[in-house]
Amino acid sequence: MIDPERVAIATPIGDGKPYWQYMRSILALDRKRLFGPIFSICGCSDIVEARNRLVRTALASAIPWDQLVFIDADMGFTLEDWGYLLDDSDGAAAVCAEYSAKGEPRRKAPWPMGFCRLSRALLERLASMQIEGELLIPRYDNQDGQETLDFFESGMRGPRLRLAEDQGFWSLLSSLERAGFEGFRVRYETRTRLVHVGMAEYPYTPELPDPPVHRAP
Repeated sequence: MIDPERVAIATPIGDGKPYWQYMRSILALDRKRLFGPIFSICGCSDIVEARNRLVRTALASAIPWDQLVFIDADMGFTLEDWGYLLDDSDGAAAVCAEYSAKGEPRRKAPWPMGFCRLSRALLERLASMQIEGELLIPRYDNQDGQETLDFFESGMRGPRLRLAEDQGFWSLLSSLERAGFEGFRVRYETRTRLVHVGMAEYPYTPELPDPPVHRAP
């Protein structure tokens, strides 16, 4: 069973304005003390850099945590959704909760990262893992000159297929599991009923159509 006080929340806030649906959800968790430390980065428009910085900050923190939950600032959720995300009865190392993409016509977001759970053990293993003598996760120096691990690499994955940072991360875990490495199993969570917020609210239902790229390649 996961101890909520050892669950860290990581939120990238690009424009410094989290939606009230997000704040309402966080306050509901806080009233019941259902999470531990919270890490956020504000004003970084590069979502890849923002997610990488949040992981680096969390791993370097002296505050103890075992699970890192990414919650984007445009997500609304309930206590029930939170319970589903923290459900570890199947032993999955990571959980990706499904939700609606923004815009019309409505459809599911392809392997999103806006409401997901990653174990610390998984992140630390990825950071140190080598394949044929080469580090699995590439390093780069960010704009502040800090060495940063590129957990959320995006880009082309073959002819006419480009993955965003979230799809790239889940694709990496999927490929490691297919290659026979243990400890990288992902649960695709469909019990949650998240609300993705933009110019309108985009609630999730399992009946939404799949996008062209739905499962990690």
